[in-house]
Amino acid sequence: MEPASICLALRQIECFAIHRVVLTVNTSVLHLGSWIPQSHRERRLLTYLIQYKLTLKYIPECRNVCADTLSRAFEDMSEEDKREFLPKLSDEK
Repeated sequence: MEPASICLALRQIECFAIHRVVLTVNTSVLHLGSWIPQSHRERRLLTYLIQYKLTLKYIPECRNVCADTLSRAFEDMSEEDKREFLPKLSDEK
């Protein structure tokens, strides 16, 4: 669910996200203003999102090279490189 992803990302940068441009490949996100929530969860998501002045811009998937490259980067790594980027316990250094 794309709106949920936007909410999670905004919560990480809440204090800086008063007015942000959100790039998406999901055309349904472009219609958040006219979206009719079907559940309480969707209503909460929508309520959270409307407090920001978001500018939503659609990028066709075939032109979204950066996101595509980043999403595949981990798949193309060797097992040793993958272990380097895995989260570490607070005890480990």
